[in-house]
Amino acid sequence: MPFRVNVVPIRKPERRWFTFALIAGILFRLVWPTDMEWQYDEKWMFHQSQAIGVTEPWPAVGMESGVRIPNPALSVWFFVPLGRLTHDPVVMGFMIPLLNAVALIALFFLVLKRIHPSRRVLWMQGVSLQSVNPLAVHFSKKIWAECVLAPFTVLMLFAYTER
Repeated sequence: MPFRVNVVPIRKPERRWFTFALIAGILFRLVWPTDMEWQYDEKWMFHQSQAIGVTEPWPAVGMESGVRIPNPALSVWFFVPLGRLTHDPVVMGFMIPLLNAVALIALFFLVLKRIHPSRRVLWMQGVSLQSVNPLAVHFSKKIWAECVLAPFTVLMLFAYTER
């Protein structure tokens, strides 16, 4: 007996819920742009983004972790172009959730266009959960290297679907 794939189309009520979750997740990320933490690591990352290439050379390593292990330098390098766009930490803090919102939208459309219909509902449930996940929303408002992984993850998934 040949293998058969059951294609489950996304029904209208589900599509509405998925779209609602995406819009809610974007709004959660973009409301209250001044509600950001300003602790040592955010200050360090912002100051490095302002100084690298201006008064300091490009570093070979990034910020040290809590157990004194240095992070890779790429964790700082990504923020340098953002630092050239703004000299205000609140604006830079707003750029990170904005990038995450764009990544969510890109992931939503990637699932609609590139994922096989038999797996699409499951993927849309994952996008919906990621959109409204309180921890993902909270951590998307930080000036951390981990917070800019979402756009790169979407690009990696796009490349994976094009293999």
